[in-house]
Amino acid sequence: MVGRFILFLLTGALTSHLIYPRLKIIKRIVYCLLLSVSLTQIMGVALIYAGLNTPENLTLLLAGFNLIVAALLHLKRGVDFKTFYEDDLKYVLGFSFLGALFRLWFWDSIYKPSDAYAYAYRFIGKQAPDLGFYTGMAADRSPYIGLEASELISGHLIPHPATSTFLITLTYLGFIYIVFKQYRDRRHALLGVALMSLGPIELFHLTTSLAGHSLSYVILFPLFLLYTSRENKIIWIILPYAVAMNFTYYTASMITLIASLGFTLSTYLRDLNQSRNPLYSLRKTAENPKTRAYLTLAFIVGLHVYLLSNMWEYSLGTAQDQTTLDKAVMSLTQAKAAQGTYQDTVYRNPEILFLSAIRWQALYFLFLGLTFLIHLLWRGRFTEQDVNLFLCLIPVALVSYGFIHVNLTARVFDYFAFYALMAARIPKKHYKNFFILSAVFILLTTLQVAQDKKVFFETPVGEVQAAQWISQSLRGRVFSDQFFINQLILKGYYNVTGAREDNPLVLDLFYRENQSLFLDAIQRLNTYSVDYVALTGRMRDEYVLMLNQPQKPLGNTDFFGETLKKTYDNGDVRVYELNSSLNYSIN
Repeated sequence: MVGRFILFLLTGALTSHLIYPRLKIIKRIVYCLLLSVSLTQIMGVALIYAGLNTPENLTLLLAGFNLIVAALLHLKRGVDFKTFYEDDLKYVLGFSFLGALFRLWFWDSIYKPSDAYAYAYRFIGKQAPDLGFYTGMAADRSPYIGLEASELISGHLIPHPATSTFLITLTYLGFIYIVFKQYRDRRHALLGVALMSLGPIELFHLTTSLAGHSLSYVILFPLFLLYTSRENKIIWIILPYAVAMNFTYYTASMITLIASLGFTLSTYLRDLNQSRNPLYSLRKTAENPKTRAYLTLAFIVGLHVYLLSNMWEYSLGTAQDQTTLDKAVMSLTQAKAAQGTYQDTVYRNPEILFLSAIRWQALYFLFLGLTFLIHLLWRGRFTEQDVNLFLCLIPVALVSYGFIHVNLTARVFDYFAFYALMAARIPKKHYKNFFILSAVFILLTTLQVAQDKKVFFETPVGEVQAAQWISQSLRGRVFSDQFFINQLILKGYYNVTGAREDNPLVLDLFYRENQSLFLDAIQRLNTYSVDYVALTGRMRDEYVLMLNQPQKPLGNTDFFGETLKKTYDNGDVRVYELNSSLNYSIN
């Protein structure tokens, strides 16, 4: 394993020297890690298409690739290869260790982030079976064969999950340092590394593995670097990264596509601001190598998403119920579900002064963004740094609108918290106090949410046992919450279903303390060809987990026992049969 790990790192190290013979050490490390995983994942995808995806074949392919790159480097005899040391490396490494340890502390909370979705990844590269309501998620992820390549990398090239966690944290914080330093200054870069090492919460939870969709949370950094850098070689860092993510994660692909078009528009507006001549600026932008780089990225990603993989169908399906601005604002300011049907139900996330910790973090980053806008209005005249940061709002706004359009408003802050912090303008005399208060705030809010979220990733033994019994004993269709259905599918039991978030069936079946509505919901289950309803102790006592549904326990447990025949009970999971239940009627 150690030899394979060295070979894996050598892939990025040799390639980064081929692209950048002379480079500062933090960039060298970050580019090395990104190239290692991107190029290895592309090789893994090629092996999957060829039907040769084994650890041994991947190792041989890596060895051959490294020999070729080493030969190319040897041919460059007159080139002075050098990596320049930076004192800030110790600072970035220190906070990377701290951030990794913080993630490891909540091992159960962050190392099983897809417990309720694990079944979806079971069908990668395969035809998803009929899983009722849950078919969509499995079918949406089946084209992501890059995830299968990621498993090869994580399982056979990187020695331990803790190593992977440290490497992704180092890549993430290294990019924070590089981007902040390029757009602002060294002091702000150090501030960004410190604050972003512990939050915001979604980045804390999802930057856990160097391979796979965790990398989508750093996809924007090299796009920002390209926009203001004085050289264009970084496209050779971005291109394999974008291609690798193209086969791995839909969201990263769409972000690359939309942001690249946004940066192209920003480039034109910057040229227009300098020349005041629309036609001349258009020609200048078209001739700019960076414009060609962005458009090339957009073309490659768009070709795959819209013509080769049909991933775009997922966007259209998700966006059928478009979010309005008032719903977006409500989702940030109220601890209630966006659907009006559920306004009397509260999400599990605990509140502090009427807002959950996640929403307090969102408001914090909104405040940081407002300090930049106030700074621009107050100054009246803009520096080049101000103009660049302001024009970067265009790709930020376009991607943000995309998230709002598909009712994923919170993801705006997942992906752009770094931009708000990078653009923040804090008076120098308050800088120290701002850092201390911000560090305490992010630490406490992240701790609270991380601690609370642990309940969502602990699979009770009773649910595993019940899933095993059902897979061996039943044949009818089972209706339950997403968490338990996941266990059934993982046990090979596919005759399952659920309901959409805008379907009042779930509310009437699980939450309404009204027996008439409950009985009507039981009748409606017949339209889904449901034979059994499974209730777990977790659903009765802690929460029901359904897509965008209230995360609270059942409010009408007694109705099931009074109305339906109990087929199975292991003390945790109870299975009720519908078809032979004759104890209900609707008056």
